[in-house]
Amino acid sequence: MIQDLKRLEQLAQRHQQTQIFIETPYRNHALLETAFQTLAPQTFFCIACDLTAPTEYVFTKTVRQWQQPRYRTWINVQLFF
Repeated sequence: MIQDLKRLEQLAQRHQQTQIFIETPYRNHALLETAFQTLAPQTFFCIACDLTAPTEYVFTKTVRQWQQPRYRTWINVQLFF
């Protein structure tokens, strides 16, 4: 997964692209932990959940911002409880 994330990040930077992927809920935590440890701090990372539902939310922050304790707590509450 680490090599795949780095490859996607490089493609996005090289070609001015947005990379979109969907993960199953039971693997969200592992994906986020790996992404936040692997991707460059200035890389933008968006988390979107419940699209088209009344509970929808979409947040985009840099990897550095997502690593901050206040956002880590939000991720744990929103995605895992």
